[in-house]
Amino acid sequence: EAARTLKDLELFLYASTDAALNISLRKFDAPITEETELVPTPGRFYAIAKIVGETMCIHYGKAYGLPWSIIRINWALTADELLKIFEYEFWEDMLDPQDRERLGPKLANGQGVFAPLFLNGDSAVDQLTDPDDTAQGFVLAIEHYEAARNNIFNIAGVAPFRYLDVIEQIANGLGVTWDSARVA
Repeated sequence: EAARTLKDLELFLYASTDAALNISLRKFDAPITEETELVPTPGRFYAIAKIVGETMCIHYGKAYGLPWSIIRINWALTADELLKIFEYEFWEDMLDPQDRERLGPKLANGQGVFAPLFLNGDSAVDQLTDPDDTAQGFVLAIEHYEAARNNIFNIAGVAPFRYLDVIEQIANGLGVTWDSARVA
């Protein structure tokens, strides 16, 4: 609403997220694009709120002629943060009680690393990006606002990765054990 009152608005830039795509717990049959259907994880109100925000941008643009752009940020992790997503504690609250009981003594407190699985048992998938690349995406949208208008941009790494494809190498590099379980 505040943007509607501005007479010289060049671009309303909305920061969204790949949580709106449910990348971590969803299988994709084709590459993820800006046109990929938005399907939040059930119960993830953050993702739902981002989808509502995207919808508002698009429809305010149509209704009031507001120039908008949406940037979907993938998981932006620095090199220091990257290993945290393989820590047991990161996923612990998403495990069922039996798996927590089984895995906690084996993996907690840095004793091992963890690979999340989809509910069907397949490896979970994530897509990461560097925070500097994310920031550069916003700068480019602002600098090239005419080209960015009424467009959606996903900022992500080259390709998603499967946790089971990398977990053994990470465990070996750290000299620890690893395990996996379904997360919900």
